[in-house]
Amino acid sequence: MDNYSATADIESLYPSLPLKVCKSQCLSAYEQYKNYIDSPTKFSSQQIQKILSWALDYNFVEFKGSYYEQHSGIPMGSNSSVSVSNITVAREIHSLFNKHEIEFRERFIDDIFLIIDITDILNVDEYLQQMFIHSFLKFTYEYSESNVNFLDLNVTINSKNEIETSIYRKPVSKHQYLHPYSNHPQHVFQSLPYSAGLRILKCTSNETQARIEIDNEMNKFIIRGYKKHIINKTILKLNDMTREEILKPKSTLLLNNLRIHNPNILDKYNINVNTYNNVTKGHTIFITVPFYKNICNLDRVYVNEIRNILGKCKDQRYKEYLQSLVLRVAFSKTNSLTSYLRK
Repeated sequence: MDNYSATADIESLYPSLPLKVCKSQCLSAYEQYKNYIDSPTKFSSQQIQKILSWALDYNFVEFKGSYYEQHSGIPMGSNSSVSVSNITVAREIHSLFNKHEIEFRERFIDDIFLIIDITDILNVDEYLQQMFIHSFLKFTYEYSESNVNFLDLNVTINSKNEIETSIYRKPVSKHQYLHPYSNHPQHVFQSLPYSAGLRILKCTSNETQARIEIDNEMNKFIIRGYKKHIINKTILKLNDMTREEILKPKSTLLLNNLRIHNPNILDKYNINVNTYNNVTKGHTIFITVPFYKNICNLDRVYVNEIRNILGKCKDQRYKEYLQSLVLRVAFSKTNSLTSYLRK
């Protein structure tokens, strides 16, 4: 059996999606999965349809002091656009890949990865051209018998017909990480090297190669000016971790998604799928505020004030739910001299 790996990308996704199709597909998805949703508020299909209209209709763009209404596609700046496009694409392209030659397929929004058995395919180019035909979605694609780049992965099919992955970096990457003397919380400069190391462990299937990549990455942080004792501490922490441990699903959102769509992954990690059937409390909510280096415990000030406000809720059912939320403060970039000069 000869396998080729292929990647595809949807061109200009947001402008290509018809509003009517998006509303229809999202409403259909809600009706299909609404029994899996457990929240204090139950929405009817009519209410979801109305919310979709509010989110997708009547979007305006300002350009040189004039305002223009968007007549086609979904808005790029809307909070709902990622979810709407993800649901719509999933349901629109499902039938394109229901072919017995496709051994494996996965997608991340508008990026698609396939493994195709080409044993009975005479012309791979012609086969792919015929497969990537859709009424309003346009695709670009590439394929290889050895390796392809997908997102931040380099995916290789080895001589044993097994998948191997390594981290992919764009040739233009200069590794200019956040400068250690910039106006950011101190924990950021500890988490950046750690996050970079975790990314390497996740992406690299060969453990020996992963450790070499981590050492190279940590050297780039040192060159950038990060303190050596922070880097050494990060390396020690990463050395005690395994790829299997890092890839184990943990978040409530991911566990619920896997419970519905890929319960076999939960079985692999011996996670009880019934444990996460009715998760209604304990969700993490991020509050984004500007960061000011000279204000101590700014995050606690915001969290305490918000909790005081939530505590005044008169409806006991909503009050219990709101008090169960895990509040986290995320700091946004503050204005700098550069931003004013650009204006």
